[in-house]
Amino acid sequence: IIAQLSLWTQLGGSVGSAITAAVWTSTLPTNMAKAGVPADQITELYSSPVSIAALDFTSPVRQACIDAFNMTVRPLFVAATAISAICLICGIFMPDYYLGKEHNKVESTDIAGKSVSEDADRQ
Repeated sequence: IIAQLSLWTQLGGSVGSAITAAVWTSTLPTNMAKAGVPADQITELYSSPVSIAALDFTSPVRQACIDAFNMTVRPLFVAATAISAICLICGIFMPDYYLGKEHNKVESTDIAGKSVSEDADRQ
């Protein structure tokens, strides 16, 4: 179970990162233009977020960059929230198996490998 949990966590993170990178690179420059970043600065500011941070906080270019980042990230957060909600709902309906003193439900054994009676467990 732990190995499967790790597998699906890593796989989900990898797929999510790939989708996020694709959305980010395809929409941020367009959103920067929509937000009002001058066309001659889009490439420089897109390739170096540090140059955005170096701008004065009240600069209209910096505020336009912040708006563009928000427009780019909003759909990603909405999608992530929806997927998380689906996972939460699925988790609520997961069966809760009573294990008692059994270490292995299939073979009805305890941690030492000895057979465990289910009737004795419930007392």
